[in-house]
Amino acid sequence: MTSPRSPLDRLRYCLGVDDLKRELRALCAPYGTISRLDVLRSQRSGKRQAICLWRMESREREQQVISEFGVGRFGGDLVAVVELQPPPAGEGQESPYPRSGWGDLQPLGPPG
Repeated sequence: MTSPRSPLDRLRYCLGVDDLKRELRALCAPYGTISRLDVLRSQRSGKRQAICLWRMESREREQQVISEFGVGRFGGDLVAVVELQPPPAGEGQESPYPRSGWGDLQPLGPPG
């Protein structure tokens, strides 16, 4: 069974953060203005991701975006994780996305 496609699916083809921000702003424009937008990039095991955190001009507008795009909340922000497509062939092996260190974190021991 396949899930319905989200309007956010087109973000996966963005090549850089500026492109992704521009595209997300365009997608949200019918629902109002994005008042704050942060994009966290990650690359791990060959998989590129962008975590988008943003706020609209009002909670009512945010609720419209949640309903339309199927995004969630993280703290007070709207959140979407975008699985980015690999860069086109011939663009070299070096990724513009820094390697995420999330998997390298060691658990904390008991307080000593």
